[in-house]
Amino acid sequence: MRIVVLSMACLALAACGGSNADFSEVPDTSTADVSVADDAAVVDGSESDTVVPDTSTGCAAPKKLCGTVCTDTATDPNNCGACGNACSELGLTCVGGACKCAGTMCGGRCINTKTDAINCGACGKAICHNEVCVDGKAQCAPGFKACAGTGGCLGCVEIVNDPNNCGDCGKSCGTTACARGACLKDTTCPTGLTFCSSFIFAGACADLTRDLAHCGDCAKQCAPGETCSTGKCTPYAGAVGCSTCPCPTCKGSLPQCCTYAKTIVCSTACPAG
Repeated sequence: MRIVVLSMACLALAACGGSNADFSEVPDTSTADVSVADDAAVVDGSESDTVVPDTSTGCAAPKKLCGTVCTDTATDPNNCGACGNACSELGLTCVGGACKCAGTMCGGRCINTKTDAINCGACGKAICHNEVCVDGKAQCAPGFKACAGTGGCLGCVEIVNDPNNCGDCGKSCGTTACARGACLKDTTCPTGLTFCSSFIFAGACADLTRDLAHCGDCAKQCAPGETCSTGKCTPYAGAVGCSTCPCPTCKGSLPQCCTYAKTIVCSTACPAG
């Protein structure tokens, strides 16, 4: 009987909130609140319904991680709208996550017909040697002058060394050389210039580092839309709406703004002089 009474007393004490080392309450964690991060961690490998933002990339919004680079897919022409979606290969620009053409589509490519040597003013309208496309029209390249053009070409010649147009159109040097716009007594060229004799420019004293008709070599003539820089032909175009460098219209495939023969041009590399 004493044992029963003692047991009843112990139960009463527990019910009234009393404490006892042998009857301490153990918290039930089976229904405890779980944070978002805990919900995302699935022990058995099954997917969780809770979406957790990935902050491991370190890219600040609105930029996204494409490969190893944080980029804004709304404006990046190489990752436009999504990683790997390239606009630049077709000459397109990325606006609002979509590839768009700010110029004219010619042969499947977006072309600026105001400066393009192959499509000057219209698709398929190419300029000639020693010419440059400016505001959709062909004109002589810096340092050249139009002399009796034929076949739709302006007939641009470099009067500083052309023996048939030395210093001006139609001024011939005969059998002597032309150097810096003046006929010489013979074919001995001044220091820094090379004597070049060919069926096009007989007796030209040329600077091979920058001469369009003799670029790096007497027989090397640069193609339309190219200039000669350090002895190599490089693409360039007339800068539209520019009077000083840098020029905001020099971008894309011709990003470099250059002053060439007192004229502003866009190029891949600035020509000498």
